[in-house]
Amino acid sequence: SDCISCKESNLPFQAQEDAEDNDNISEICENLYDYAAKCNRYLYSANDNSYQSYQQAGNEYAVCSFIASVVTGTYDEYGYIYINS
Repeated sequence: SDCISCKESNLPFQAQEDAEDNDNISEICENLYDYAAKCNRYLYSANDNSYQSYQQAGNEYAVCSFIASVVTGTYDEYGYIYINS
C-alpha cells in the first residue's frame, strides 16, 4: 500500500479552505484523525472536546483497552486473538 503525505499542499487544485485553517496538515488527515478511535485518557490536555461525539467519548474505555491489547500482543490490529501453543 502507498502512503500519502499529511503535509498541506501549495498546489492550486487543493481545497482552498484547507489552506485557510492555519495549520500545515491536509484536510483528509485531519478528518481521519477526528473520526478515528483514540485513547485520550492519558493526555494532559484531553477533555470532552477531544472527541468528535458523545459515542466516541463513551467508547473510550473499550478503545483504550483494545489499544492496550494490541500493544501487549494479546490481539492483532484486526481483532484476532493470539493463542500461545
